Amino acid sequence: MLTVFCAFGLTGCWDRVEVKDLALVIAKGIDKGPDNSVSVCIQTAVPSGVGGGGDGGSTDSGPGKSFVFATATGENIKDADQHLQEQLPRRIYLAHRRILVIGEDEAKAGIKDILDQFGRDPQNRMRDLLIIAKGGTAKDFLTMPTVIEKIPGQEMRTIEKQEAGSVITMLDFLRAASSEGEVPLAAAIEKKDNPAPGEQAFFLTSTAVMKNLKLIGYLNDEETRGVMWLRGKIGRGYITADIPKQGSVTLFLTGTNRKIEPMLTKGRVQFNVRVSGKGEVVENNTKLDISSKETYAMIKSAFEDEVKRYIQDAFLRTQEYDSDVFGFGNEIYRTHPRAWQEMRQNWDELFKDAKLNLSVDIEPLRTGMSGPPLQLRENEVKKTS
Repeated sequence: MLTVFCAFGLTGCWDRVEVKDLALVIAKGIDKGPDNSVSVCIQTAVPSGVGGGGDGGSTDSGPGKSFVFATATGENIKDADQHLQEQLPRRIYLAHRRILVIGEDEAKAGIKDILDQFGRDPQNRMRDLLIIAKGGTAKDFLTMPTVIEKIPGQEMRTIEKQEAGSVITMLDFLRAASSEGEVPLAAAIEKKDNPAPGEQAFFLTSTAVMKNLKLIGYLNDEETRGVMWLRGKIGRGYITADIPKQGSVTLFLTGTNRKIEPMLTKGRVQFNVRVSGKGEVVENNTKLDISSKETYAMIKSAFEDEVKRYIQDAFLRTQEYDSDVFGFGNEIYRTHPRAWQEMRQNWDELFKDAKLNLSVDIEPLRTGMSGPPLQLRENEVKKTS
């Protein structure tokens, strides 16, 4: 009997895989391939002191590189993944992936199949950042030279997380896609024209509008900020306001809030929206003493006008796209469920004609610490404009 029990202890974990046998995927890209096929590419981290993948035409690694790049084409994503696995000596492991990049052509064709496959693979993580390759392919961006990080996928994540409010995870996307009356957004990555040596080769400042899970257009940097204000996701960040004939002042936001009230009158939809924020003045490029009451009121108004412009531009642009990316429809569904049942079928048309009544309140804090620029003489300081 003792011999039998000892034998159980010798079996071990027969299906255990050592870390050194795994290809840890940092980023994955999906592009539209020829003849309705799908092209998939991955970046896998190279462990310290361990060489890269094979020397075939579809992999890229070498001395000094921190990652292996591999690409393959298949009839669908899983088929392409299998062809990728055939190229690599280690088992592909997706649970450490941080970035999913989708090429523009693939995004325009629709990402329904991508989301379906994503939800069925237990290795996929909802924390993955979803990015659309604006004007290019996923492969283009996953093979770009890097400046901050050693691996392009890690660099994209680092840069996107620095953009206030622009981080959109797969969980964020799926929540919006499954919500009543809301069009989901994804971050968009764009190449820089002729970057200087040592300069970042791409930037992440715009967003992609994914109506019916298809790319229909983009929002620029300021429109994106407006969307994030209306969605209550602006978070921390900077606002710079130009003061006519004086210069500019920059505020670092430390807190924001927004309240939406749908108004349904005579077949027309209106939204009373109040957004507020507060922050610290971190730069004053004028000769104005911000601590004075008159100047403070002027600076406060300038910041509020700037935020209004972001929001109004975003609202008008999304109306052109017939795409409610703010979740206004969801607000009606939540507060007027019966009315929403009658509106949901033609919500795009109703949203296009909707009216936005906007109120903005921005409170600059610690203005006494900033005051006028320190290098100015007393007779150069202006109490008012």
